[in-house]
Amino acid sequence: MGVFVRLLLFVSGAVAGWFVPREWVGYYIVQMVVGLVIVWILCVLILYGPRLLRSRRSGPPDTGSDKAGGKS
Repeated sequence: MGVFVRLLLFVSGAVAGWFVPREWVGYYIVQMVVGLVIVWILCVLILYGPRLLRSRRSGPPDTGSDKAGGKS
């Protein structure tokens, strides 16, 4: 768990450092917000990732228009 938190703070600190100087008083607030956004993105990927992968592999749904009384 500690490794995950350390990695999360490292990544969020690097991203926050692109936009805010580290000497700025609100740096740690920006780092926390970036960390929360990263956690949110990870949660969305974990929740919806399998569904998105499954829908991409199966292709478009078959409407059956050529089978139901259509002219050949």
